[in-house]
Amino acid sequence: MSRFKPADRVQLISDIAKFYKHIIGVVLDRSTDQRSVLVQYPVRLADGTVGTFYDFQLQTPPLVRAHAVFDSSFSKEHAGVRGPSEDRHMCLAAAGIEIHLKITGRVQKSISGQVRAGNTPLAAALVTPLVEDRPIDTVATNTEGEFEIHEVPVGEIMFETCVPGKRVVAWLHV
Repeated sequence: MSRFKPADRVQLISDIAKFYKHIIGVVLDRSTDQRSVLVQYPVRLADGTVGTFYDFQLQTPPLVRAHAVFDSSFSKEHAGVRGPSEDRHMCLAAAGIEIHLKITGRVQKSISGQVRAGNTPLAAALVTPLVEDRPIDTVATNTEGEFEIHEVPVGEIMFETCVPGKRVVAWLHV
């Protein structure tokens, strides 16, 4: 039986992780041979590298819940934002990770932002909004820790950011 399914976010573990610059990735397909004792999965790593890995070389990073430390939809003063704006600005934080979000649009939303550890931008983090546990899209942050996701439906989403060692998750209404 397959432990992972397509679109699952995973992390390389054990000795294989030493051979890759980026160890966070997305499962592309189910295991091809269900009869095999050694189950393999094709995975696209955050830098675009595609490789096939054995089941024992992958894990789902542990979940850490993020909290909104700032949300412009609840604040009368837009701290850190110049001038009035219809855009929503948020800052999520958990376990040393900060995720700054800008949510724009009316019918279909766009989410752009930056992932940081303190003042250091995190390149190649995987950012995934999910609706009813189904990923809308998964994008990797650039060298400045920045990302953009378009066509996010209005409503409740789970916002997940994968970095080595953890999945930072927050539930949002967009």
